[in-house]
Amino acid sequence: MVAILADMDAVLPIILKPDEKAIVRYQGTSVVIGRSGTGKTTALVYKMRANHQVAEASDSAESMRQLFVTRSPVLTRRVASYYKGLIESTEIANKSPEELQIIRELNQNYQPRDLLEFDNEADLRDDLPERYSELTGNHFPLFISYDKLGQLLEADALGTNDALALARIRSKRLVDFKILKHQYWPKFDYNLTRKLDPALVYSGIMGVIRGYGRDLPEDEYLNDLSTKKSPLLAHVRREVYTIFRAYKKRCITRGETDSADRVRTILEAREKGINIGSGVDYL
Repeated sequence: MVAILADMDAVLPIILKPDEKAIVRYQGTSVVIGRSGTGKTTALVYKMRANHQVAEASDSAESMRQLFVTRSPVLTRRVASYYKGLIESTEIANKSPEELQIIRELNQNYQPRDLLEFDNEADLRDDLPERYSELTGNHFPLFISYDKLGQLLEADALGTNDALALARIRSKRLVDFKILKHQYWPKFDYNLTRKLDPALVYSGIMGVIRGYGRDLPEDEYLNDLSTKKSPLLAHVRREVYTIFRAYKKRCITRGETDSADRVRTILEAREKGINIGSGVDYL
């Protein structure tokens, strides 16, 4: 009835499964593993809700910084919407008639943005500041895609207030697996690629060759890595490294970058003592 007066869809709490309850109640760092649809995201959202309720009871809810990071911008929006509805549905019972009327007017004027806008290579949301350090308490709990978080941190790491310089950097497209497979792969030497899986090569480039904070020299990649670090056979490694060189050259030619470059920029800034913003209470 109260939700009707406020002209909002009520999000009713669900009964959690025992495993989900254990995740919500656990106070330390946890790694949750499971197939799609097994309740991982649900458990994490309810854990955030529990953190909020504990902080609210101690009058520290406004200063608590919770950060939810996921790969998909679409999932980011959906989870944020669900969490917001869950919190509001819990709190609305204590609202006065006047407060309900205000909520009703806000809900009637609200125009939801099409989720398809965010199902793109780039996170197009425009409700956040340019830098991570410019986030305030009002932005939290923050539901954000991995790429958008990297973009905010990179803006701080670059240490520049030059808007044009930031714009130029952000105009560089981030090469992901989809771009490599559909735009880079057909341009590589067919004699190298015809027997190789693009996913395996991408994993070798990003996870091994570029995954050590620097680009591994060819000799080190071919001869010094154990099979545990790179299980590929020697001749396959040689082909992967040749493709890596072509990949780097093509990145430069096209004016593009990748997540390894972005992460290195952020880590180097941390090592130099550059302030890239405050930490969070829960991630």
